[in-house]
Amino acid sequence: MGKNIKEEKHENYCEILVRALKEKGYTVKSEVVLPYGRGAADVVFYDSEGVENVVEVKGQPTSLRCKKVTKQLNKYLEFFGEKANYFIGFPQHQGALVLQEASTGAIRRLEDL
Repeated sequence: MGKNIKEEKHENYCEILVRALKEKGYTVKSEVVLPYGRGAADVVFYDSEGVENVVEVKGQPTSLRCKKVTKQLNKYLEFFGEKANYFIGFPQHQGALVLQEASTGAIRRLEDL
C-alpha cells in the first residue's frame, strides 16, 4: 500500500531540512532510531562543537504546546540527554520550513541557521 499524503509531506520536509543543513556544512543524520521501539528522531545535526541538535519534523504548522509534540520531545530528551538542543520543524507561511527551539520558543528560518 502506498504512502498517504501526510507521510509524503513529512518525508519531503525532512529531505528539505537535511539538504539545507548539509548545504550549510552541518553533519546530519536522519531517522535516528530510539531504543526499545520508541520511534526515531527525524533529523539530528551537529554544530561545530559537536553538540547534538534534534529535530521533530511536522508536515503542518504546530506548536510547542501541542501534547503530541511535547511527548515526542520528551522521548528525545530521555535518549539524547540534557546537553542536546531540541527543535520542532514545521512549514510556516507559503510552506517555508522553520525550526522552533524547544527551550526558548525562538523560531529560525533555515537560511538563518
